[in-house]
Amino acid sequence: MPLIIVDYSGISLAAVSAQNLPAEEDVLRHVILNSLRSLYSKHKSQYGEMVIACDSKSWRKEYYPYYKYRRHLARQDNNPDYWAEVFRIMEIVLQEIDEVMPWKVVRADGAEADDVIAALALRTQELGYREDVLIISADSDFKQLLRYNNIRQYSNQQKKFVTEADPDRWLHEAILTGQKGKDDIPNIKTRDSFYADKGESERQKSITAKYIAETWANRDALEKHMNSEEYRNFVRNRTLIDFNYMDPGVNERVLDAYDECTETPTQDIMAYLMRNRLNNLMKYMRDFYPKS
Repeated sequence: MPLIIVDYSGISLAAVSAQNLPAEEDVLRHVILNSLRSLYSKHKSQYGEMVIACDSKSWRKEYYPYYKYRRHLARQDNNPDYWAEVFRIMEIVLQEIDEVMPWKVVRADGAEADDVIAALALRTQELGYREDVLIISADSDFKQLLRYNNIRQYSNQQKKFVTEADPDRWLHEAILTGQKGKDDIPNIKTRDSFYADKGESERQKSITAKYIAETWANRDALEKHMNSEEYRNFVRNRTLIDFNYMDPGVNERVLDAYDECTETPTQDIMAYLMRNRLNNLMKYMRDFYPKS
């Protein structure tokens, strides 16, 4: 069955941040469910089954300790009690979704939501699993998967489909530049610890358009074209960014978790909405059900 795969944290945090919401259970439950309902209703006629991709502690932090190093620090500096409560409520709502809604909730040890999405999307390239896939996320990392003609990406933040003229060239540049510090991955000319110990005015070594073009032209012989430090850091960034280099054990656990999901009966949806005083969602109740 064609898949809609949603980044749960990405969708939830975008809704919370955009509306500057209080960390109150009733408020966040309504906003999260309404966001998921709206997306499911919009796309289920074409894609059918929806999968909720969830985060676990990432294998990337073991491979590269500085991965997303500053994100935790930023939340510590910016109202840590608020964010702790938001994440607690998100977990409660996720458990309720798993118990009541007709959507598969997939979480696997070591996998970020990105890995869940990528593993399921990449499996559709295998014989017997070929299906259309819609990824719902604003994350630019998924542009690399647009090389496959059965995979599309919809940005919930920009309210439009994501396009990329040359996904392979985009991925090559992303690896070289570290996506300009996204997820605290430095470029390949810069040391691992840059985002943890850089001086106030320190800048990364430059990755020029000429260098990108030259390495792209020599992409099949990069170890010869780069010096040893650059190539070592290229491998570092490729492992962190290119989904084809995902930890194989994590990939296997994601697929197992998905295959072990059982179908949730839908008869409890109305009772759930009523029990949680989700009156504004009652009129959209059919949106939560699979297409008939």
